[in-house]
Amino acid sequence: MTVDEATHEKLRQLQDLLAHTVGRDPAVIVARAIAVLHEKTLARKAAVTKRPRRAKPARKRTRYIPAEVKRTVWTRDGARCAFVDDKGRRCSAESGLELHHLRNWARGAEHAADEIELRCRAHNQYHAVLDMVPSSSAGGVAERASRPQREARTLGAT
Repeated sequence: MTVDEATHEKLRQLQDLLAHTVGRDPAVIVARAIAVLHEKTLARKAAVTKRPRRAKPARKRTRYIPAEVKRTVWTRDGARCAFVDDKGRRCSAESGLELHHLRNWARGAEHAADEIELRCRAHNQYHAVLDMVPSSSAGGVAERASRPQREARTLGAT
């Protein structure tokens, strides 16, 4: 791994500060730093914490998804896109994940764990396009939903 001079200086300072507790091994220090960053990022992105708090009931309808719901969805879906194509294959994407309402939020879906899945950006956009197509139009949602893999491929999905 190559780092700039400022980062190297911080590492050397950490080696001095941690010499009596974890030692001076840069690999141990970097591993601890990654563990802390990983924990903080999971807390921010998926609301995964060691001591979760109970959600307060919302006074009005907002787009904010409660942390408890994010945690449940993240754990249930295994930190992976939950999209399944018409052949039963699940998307393997683990990056760029977004929370997706199974029923369109703008049309009344609630922020409940059973109404939300993790989706990669391509599959989330794919369903957003389907949500915009009226079901009564020719080639509507029912017909398009039967060929998701081809549709998703055109949106750049894997």
